[in-house]
Amino acid sequence: MAKQAKNHAHRRMTHQRQVISDCLKTLNHPTVDEIQTCVIRTAPTINKATIYRTMNRMVEDGEVIRIVGDDGAFHYDATLDAHYHMLCEECGALSDVDMPVLPQIDQYFPPDSDFRLTGHDVIFRGICSKCRAKKAGRNRAETGQN
Repeated sequence: MAKQAKNHAHRRMTHQRQVISDCLKTLNHPTVDEIQTCVIRTAPTINKATIYRTMNRMVEDGEVIRIVGDDGAFHYDATLDAHYHMLCEECGALSDVDMPVLPQIDQYFPPDSDFRLTGHDVIFRGICSKCRAKKAGRNRAETGQN
């Protein structure tokens, strides 16, 4: 599931890459648009094309994981340890799940099988607590309850 960072000593830590890396540390599974909003605060000259190129390189180098959300948007995760995600079907929020990775998945793909497993992604879907609270508030307002 998680990939180890590859050694790309030849890649310089450019100013743009550093700013983007700093933003990744403060954001939770951001999209390129969210990264751009963060980047603009400290480096307004870094454009979206540069962010896309940098993120593609970081994925290639194994520095981040790319996750496709239900809306088709790419989300990026700098947590490289094996872990699962949960996705809110209402607001699209993507979060890490605090649970052990299931090692038994590998047993279904033994080394002599027709398919060699290189990883797996698990995304649990549901509705986050914020969206449930909003919905409960709307329901109370519609029924006249306090």
